[in-house]
Amino acid sequence: MSAKVVGRQEYAKEYRAIPTSAFFSSVTDNGIELTAYTEEQDFTPHEPAQPGAVYVLRTVQARIIINPVQAKMLLSLLKNQLDVYEKTHGKVSSPQEIEKAFSELAAKHPQAQSGSTVNRKPDAGVQ
Repeated sequence: MSAKVVGRQEYAKEYRAIPTSAFFSSVTDNGIELTAYTEEQDFTPHEPAQPGAVYVLRTVQARIIINPVQAKMLLSLLKNQLDVYEKTHGKVSSPQEIEKAFSELAAKHPQAQSGSTVNRKPDAGVQ
């Protein structure tokens, strides 16, 4: 006979929602580490200035360390949630599809190229 598990949920006082631009990841002896960060254009003066350069401020928001079993569970969870999202909102383009679309657009309109791909925020996909 197994015991019934009853749980409750609390939020840490440091809890916050973190919108992210992207993730870094690495594999360590402790499992898989995900580092969430945001990016925004950096208007701070830089020396020496580089004409035409777009400066980006990358702010690390959180580091998550998960074991491989939890990573597989997260992968499954994200796949299921993306399936639900796509049923409601339509197909989400892959990063490769977005890059291809930008390349095709740039080839058709070379005068529109800024020389930088850092500040792209495509409406067509979710990162």
